[in-house]
Amino acid sequence: MADIQYSSLLAEIQEKAAQEAAQLSAQSEARLKQKTADLESKKQQILAKVQSEQEHQLSQLQRMLKSNLDMEKRRSHLKKQESVLKEIQQRVHSVMQQKIKDKDYKEILCGWVCEAVLALPGDEFIIKTSPEEIGLLNAEMLKKICQMVADLGAGRTVSLSVNKREHILGQGVVVSLPDNKLLFSNTIQDRLARYDSQIRTYIFETVFKTV
Repeated sequence: MADIQYSSLLAEIQEKAAQEAAQLSAQSEARLKQKTADLESKKQQILAKVQSEQEHQLSQLQRMLKSNLDMEKRRSHLKKQESVLKEIQQRVHSVMQQKIKDKDYKEILCGWVCEAVLALPGDEFIIKTSPEEIGLLNAEMLKKICQMVADLGAGRTVSLSVNKREHILGQGVVVSLPDNKLLFSNTIQDRLARYDSQIRTYIFETVFKTV
């Protein structure tokens, strides 16, 4: 009788142990699945973050490259404009230098002197010019310029004289008051500089706008 009770108790203990073992195994498997799922979720999060950072870095790199390319294009564009401007200036100097020999050039010179005089105060002026042009500003031409000033300046009376001891560099005229404290430069170089913005606009509109 005792053996039967012992066997029954042992079977019961073994059954409970088997149940507990099965329960522990199920719990362990559930925890393992949950941990695996958590790790997979973190893995996907990390991959998504890495991909996002890579895309952001790639986007930044693309913007930087585009900015550098645009800047290089602008630099190249400006260099071309400067090259064209320089060529035009050289051609203007060359053409105007040749015009000194033309009979009509005296009228151009008169206009430059008149413009300078009208831009300055006073009634007495000194004219400086280049060695090639100084012979054109004779007494007859100075008288003509004075009349032009009177006509354009509402009867303004002025006297002009030419400085034959000092010459300017380049072509054109520089008109000043006798004390030389105030002057107006109408050299070719300074006239080109005054119209620089208009010349650049013209170059852009006619040469580069459609490129």
